[in-house]
Amino acid sequence: MDTGSSNAWILSNKAVSASEAEKHQTYNPEESSTYVGDNSIPDADISFGSGDLSGYFGYDLVTLGDPNDEDSLKV
Repeated sequence: MDTGSSNAWILSNKAVSASEAEKHQTYNPEESSTYVGDNSIPDADISFGSGDLSGYFGYDLVTLGDPNDEDSLKV
């Protein structure tokens, strides 16, 4: 996850091959009950000094801490 951005860039299970997915933790939007895709925004195609990023935008609820604790940060 990229924490130096106003957006959370998270590696999707669709972004890597099955053999690569075994080496990394990935996000699967199909397993989330709170994920919402955003078809109103064009797909991302961004170049950085260290490489390129391409993909799609979506929204989900992310909890930092215990999801059952009312004081946990939910973003």
